[in-house]
Amino acid sequence: MGREYSPEVAIALYGSEVVLPLNEWRSHSSRAVENKEEIEDLQLQVGL
Repeated sequence: MGREYSPEVAIALYGSEVVLPLNEWRSHSSRAVENKEEIEDLQLQVGL
């Protein structure tokens, strides 16, 4: 696990049950809003 993902991307990839709650992450992530489109693309790729 050498790669770091933003919280939303991690949830898109691994599921919310294995990631800290979003509210807790958001306080540490300035990229949360910026990643919305990136997440949507990832969700399409992984078929969510």
